[in-house]
Amino acid sequence: MSALQARLPLVGSNWDFKQYGESGAWVSDAFPYLSTKVDDLCFLKSMMSDAVNHDPALTFMQTGAQLSGRPSMGSWLSYGLDSENKDLPAYIVMMCRVSTSASRQFEMAFRMQTAVPEATDISSEPDHVIDLYGPDARTPGTFAANCILARRMAERDVRFVQLFHPGWDHHGGLPKSYDGLAREIDQPCAALIQDLKNRDMLKDTLIIFGSEFGRTCYSQGSISKVTGSYGREHHRDCFTFWMAGGGVKPGISYGESDEFGFGVAENPVPVNDFHATVLHLLGINHERFTHRFQGRDFRLTDVAGNVIQDILA
Repeated sequence: MSALQARLPLVGSNWDFKQYGESGAWVSDAFPYLSTKVDDLCFLKSMMSDAVNHDPALTFMQTGAQLSGRPSMGSWLSYGLDSENKDLPAYIVMMCRVSTSASRQFEMAFRMQTAVPEATDISSEPDHVIDLYGPDARTPGTFAANCILARRMAERDVRFVQLFHPGWDHHGGLPKSYDGLAREIDQPCAALIQDLKNRDMLKDTLIIFGSEFGRTCYSQGSISKVTGSYGREHHRDCFTFWMAGGGVKPGISYGESDEFGFGVAENPVPVNDFHATVLHLLGINHERFTHRFQGRDFRLTDVAGNVIQDILA
């Protein structure tokens, strides 16, 4: 036991946590901009997954299944809700809807030649909007610039916009790396919330911020005696998402971890429940939302899933 304890020491956060807003939500000081938006946020502090490695966990969070080959949530919504803009796809990571035939794909591609440059040109955005998203917003391909594009796509009735921000797999060197990554996403996320509110769009737009799993409460290996640096292992049993807008209750925290942050102590949220709730917020009954494939009716939530009623506005 002593050898195991030496290899896997518990390690607290490198950042302080304080309570913010009327809701009194606890936020790390790594996120000073998001801390000002807590009364718009709904924290899910008891997320759980069935997968602990990246590929199956990413696939599970996206598709509701750990094996590849199943459609993602964006594809399901493209199939179920179609597109409200004939010149742009319903899901910006995809070129077309699931049921779209090849002649229709070419027609969409032709129309996108004129629609996409206008939608992705942020030079028409006023300076005060660009500045809201931070110093990286004028650099194409940054998370800040992509957040502006996400808002512009939402304005143009794109159903599902998905932004990926990689690099959070800190098995070592966590304090330095995490601090930089947090700065990259903090101001843009807060700005996106405020920008949507300013345009009266937040009530109709659901923002989801999450990952495929969390990280352990213990260090992966020993803590450096020289620098104090450490890393954390993958952890599927308890982690946190936040959501905003789109019919979720603002300014609440749902679920709790145990005192070590290792396991769920209250109101567990499995991935199937999360998917069922997102579909409900978008006006879809997850139990009736099916697609027949090879003789079986498939669902995003497979054969499980319960809507989390307590977070609905």
